[in-house]
Amino acid sequence: MRRLFVILLVGMLGFTLTACGDKASHEAQGDELNQVVNHLQAAKTKLDASSAVNITLSAPTADISATGYGTHQPGFQGDVTSSLGTVSVIALGDKVWAKGSVLYPTWTIINPADFQLPNPASLMRPDGGLSSLLTAVTSLKTGTQSRDGHNIVTSYSGKIPGSVMQKFVPSADATAEFGAAFRLTDHDDLVSATLSGPFFKATEQVTFTMAISVCTDCSQVAAPTS
Repeated sequence: MRRLFVILLVGMLGFTLTACGDKASHEAQGDELNQVVNHLQAAKTKLDASSAVNITLSAPTADISATGYGTHQPGFQGDVTSSLGTVSVIALGDKVWAKGSVLYPTWTIINPADFQLPNPASLMRPDGGLSSLLTAVTSLKTGTQSRDGHNIVTSYSGKIPGSVMQKFVPSADATAEFGAAFRLTDHDDLVSATLSGPFFKATEQVTFTMAISVCTDCSQVAAPTS
């Protein structure tokens, strides 16, 4: 009896997951295109209205990852890991401090551009930040669905002009086209973003993947005191 129950349960789960992911990605047109544009605009509006978001970023081919949270001050606080080790980072407005590893034994003001990286505080800027990419996507495709915890999320993908991406990542090739994929819940909450293209060198493709969630207990970012 127990075995029969397990078989039925596995069958039901298999059907549910297949049903969620069965719809193939396709180019959005007509009314569907308008709906996709509205979903992405709504996601931007909600992201811009949130006081803070948790962000987990990874780019294996560029050997960099980061975890932390961003605010609309704009600010960022978290840890960044690269081939040089892990450092704690605080960004507030145009200033960025780092502490950790042998390079920064104490809080030190750094210039992210020296490492071909953007100011992490810029992630939350309504103009030129992550949310601005949501409404800059062209050649939109939609359809792929999957489960993310208790949510069913839909993936929207397309292209972003290099001139737009360069405002987000200054070292990005302004003459190139970048791939983008965003996953939204049924309530238009952005849960992940995947961006790919020549971020650092014209001949080198890099993929950034970001997991995003609203942070309800994050404090405002403050400059380090020591």
